[in-house]
Amino acid sequence: MPIVPVVGVVGVLAVVGAALFIVRRRAPRGDAPIPAGQRITSWATQVARNKAVTNTEEPIETGPAPEDIGKALGLLISRGGSDLGSEYAVGGRPVSIGAGARCGVQINDPGLASEEARIWVRGDHLMLHVFTRLTAVDAGGSAGGWQILEPGDTFPIGQHTFEFQLIPTKQPLAAQQELTVRPESVPNILRDAQPQLRPESQPGRFSDMMPRSD
Repeated sequence: MPIVPVVGVVGVLAVVGAALFIVRRRAPRGDAPIPAGQRITSWATQVARNKAVTNTEEPIETGPAPEDIGKALGLLISRGGSDLGSEYAVGGRPVSIGAGARCGVQINDPGLASEEARIWVRGDHLMLHVFTRLTAVDAGGSAGGWQILEPGDTFPIGQHTFEFQLIPTKQPLAAQQELTVRPESVPNILRDAQPQLRPESQPGRFSDMMPRSD
């Protein structure tokens, strides 16, 4: 066989093999294609979006809001227990007293139940409804119930003792001040209502009443 055609065929095969090797090296190895959105959106905008997604914090879950006592009308003063001397405000709206976070009168004592009783102020008295606890009934203790307390009365809640006191209400200024009127400005009903009489002439001597000749 002639040497020139053989050399030409070998050279062509070598060029084709080199081209295939280069194409394989440059081809992506299993990489996903770039989305069309990224090819259109600028790099700065993409970075800003990623930061916004990364810095987004999940909302913090908060517990239930405590009960509203309304207008403060009275005080519960601790006279015994771990919170000795502490004061708790109570009002006209019924709220719970206990260790629960939702109680309007929350006592920091893990030994208490989440809700021990319901309390509110009506008039000048404290309405107290102690819940029935099976443990107390089994131990022969108080089974709960209703009580109406006056200012100065005490009642137990677990190992605590509370005294009920009213909050003094401020009277209007006009009710506190007494009206002071000068005596001369006070009207004299008898004097002002009776018409003023003209002075009558007093009779003189009998000789003065007789006609005179001159």
